[in-house]
Amino acid sequence: MFDDRVHQRGALTLHALRTVLGDDTLFAVLREWTATYRHATVPPRSSPLSPGAAPRSLSTRRSPPGSTPRALPELPGPR
Repeated sequence: MFDDRVHQRGALTLHALRTVLGDDTLFAVLREWTATYRHATVPPRSSPLSPGAAPRSLSTRRSPPGSTPRALPELPGPR
């Protein structure tokens, strides 16, 4: 259904967030977010990556809107 790059990028995104935020923070955010929006459509501004959701800014790690990078991004180093 989707190109394999979609799945690779999703897995890399979760791994990068886990590396940056740490297990406890990431899993707490995911549990709260899935409990809040269970059986619902989620508005984009309700993303766990919205400003203020993380303990520090992640905006520099996101691609600009409309961009489609060809290569897979490098993963961040450990905290």
